[in-house]
Amino acid sequence: MANTTLLTRAVPRNAFFRRQAGSLPPQGNTLFDQLIAAEVNKDAYQQLFDDFQGDSLHDMYTLKEDAGATTVATSLAILNSTAADNKYAGFTGGDLSWKGNRNCMLQVRAATTYITKTKLEIGFAGLVAGNAGCVNAIDDPSWTAAEDTVIFCFDADGTLDVWQAMAYNSVAPKKRVLYTSGTATAGTSATRDTFTESGATTWIANAMGGQMLTCTKTGYPITSAKVLSNTTTVCTVAAGDTTTRGGWSNGIPQDESAFVIANAPAALAIPVAAQYNTYTIKIEQDVALFYINGIQVAVIPAAVSAVTAGLTPWLFAQARGTGDQAAILNVDYLWMIQSRDVTA
Repeated sequence: MANTTLLTRAVPRNAFFRRQAGSLPPQGNTLFDQLIAAEVNKDAYQQLFDDFQGDSLHDMYTLKEDAGATTVATSLAILNSTAADNKYAGFTGGDLSWKGNRNCMLQVRAATTYITKTKLEIGFAGLVAGNAGCVNAIDDPSWTAAEDTVIFCFDADGTLDVWQAMAYNSVAPKKRVLYTSGTATAGTSATRDTFTESGATTWIANAMGGQMLTCTKTGYPITSAKVLSNTTTVCTVAAGDTTTRGGWSNGIPQDESAFVIANAPAALAIPVAAQYNTYTIKIEQDVALFYINGIQVAVIPAAVSAVTAGLTPWLFAQARGTGDQAAILNVDYLWMIQSRDVTA
């Protein structure tokens, strides 16, 4: 059985930043610049690039399977659970050598076959052996993993069928819902530093911080503000200046406004079956930056307990609900890079 190739000179797709309307730029060098620098200066950078060629996973990975299987075929790592509820397949990178104080970054190009009965996790985990998923419940996060886990998570068991950026450390779990919206509803209102939803949409508490809230109503200007925190019905935004518009870009929203809360368009935040996207997490010291297709979609400060916390890559697919649907995650490539430990 042939092992996969760990290092190649191929440039990963979507390794460069492509700015779109309303998107945020990456922090520091672009991903393409980092790849080129790593190729030129091996003394400064270390990287792992696995295109999953051959017919088996490299033995550096630690498999975690429950009546499922992880196989390699057609240049893909295929994580395939069985159809029974909560059965899973996944793997870790094998050791805890990736760290925030070296500005570690993970990038995965992947697609899922099914959406409606699936949970997916892509990112870093503070564990080696693996377990039955990092997150038990996505709405009010219940974690099974060791601390210092930083992942993209999608869970059909949750209230919102969107990707969420999540981090768990010794202080408190944190999460960012990447997209949610609501239509004009009686009772929806705003002040110079709050936006109150009438209850037609129940938000997940403490999950919108850092995202942009945009409000619209026919005949009035579109206005937006950055969310500082939220309850299940109220978003708090920056109070802004002393004028009547407060922290809103174009005046306080009108009552019964429709709204969107997101840093990413719905096309990126909501998974589509069989559609490949590139998911990137960069950890700068203890701050986690999340990207989809090169577009920054979330930032979580203090995402890890310490800048020296050891992390490993984590890929995971799990079936949700009963029926005949397995959870399948097709991983096209895994790319990781960080500054080299010059004392090693």
